Amino acid sequence: MSSQKIRENKMKKYKRHKYRKVDPKILEGMRKLRIDGLTLKDIGKKYGLSVSTVNYHLNPKYKEKVKERTRKYVKSLSKEELAERNKKWYEKVRKYWVKRYNTDPDFRKYFLEMVKRNFEKRRKGWIKKGLCSRCGRKRKNKKWMLCEGCRKVSRKKYSPKKSKIRK
Repeated sequence: MSSQKIRENKMKKYKRHKYRKVDPKILEGMRKLRIDGLTLKDIGKKYGLSVSTVNYHLNPKYKEKVKERTRKYVKSLSKEELAERNKKWYEKVRKYWVKRYNTDPDFRKYFLEMVKRNFEKRRKGWIKKGLCSRCGRKRKNKKWMLCEGCRKVSRKKYSPKKSKIRK
């Protein structure tokens, strides 16, 4: 059985962590095997992971070195290179979230709740600062909850249409 299939079988068992390479149960198993004397390569083969992934999770010094190396690399980048790197990363994450949103109903429910909570927090902050509760722009009149632009839109949208009487 290939290492990819082994990992897929492991992921099926742990639904909560199915999008992680190493979930808490796998990590605990890896630690036990390491205590028993298995090499990083053998542990990696058993769980369908690379040696560096196993080393990263089992060796705190290695983990710190990887983080430090990444920090140095990011600091060495120019603004343009950093912007390009962030753009690629954002696109990768966005595709992942869209795929997961469309395939995982639990994640969809969690995501929608998170968006709703975030908007409510922003909205409350906007109201305290005297901003429009719909779009976040500055309000002229502190009594109104909406700015002029949003008020015009809501008047057009929600006001009953006046019928034109022909003479």
